[in-house]
Amino acid sequence: MLHNLSSRLYNFIFLQVIRDDGIEEIHTSNWTGVSCSNTSLDDDYLHVTELHLLNMNLSGILSPALHRLSRLSILDFMWNNISGSIPKEIGNIKTLELLLLNRNHLTGSLPDDLGSLPKLDRIQIDENKISRSIPTSFANCL
Repeated sequence: MLHNLSSRLYNFIFLQVIRDDGIEEIHTSNWTGVSCSNTSLDDDYLHVTELHLLNMNLSGILSPALHRLSRLSILDFMWNNISGSIPKEIGNIKTLELLLLNRNHLTGSLPDDLGSLPKLDRIQIDENKISRSIPTSFANCL
């Protein structure tokens, strides 16, 4: 379910409609927990900037395709039933500020690339089964 959700979100980013009368409309998200905006104004599209999908009883894995949400600043999947590991591709979201994944069923280790995210201010992964020590790439975050 989560894998399909991230693919649908990616396709939604570029939803722009030109009506029969020639008026251009940009559709915003009416989805619970999904925020879209275009703060850079470098194109005419809305982009997914925040995912607040906490406590929604979501299950499945985090899709590596989440990295295609290249303007994402908040990724909040707290208090769900997500399993598997944190995809290393999330380390490619250079705009990410908050990564909130606590109280799920995540396993594996933290991807090294997360420690290199320039804007990452907070990562919450408690109440999971994350193994291994904190990668050395996080030394720059202190």
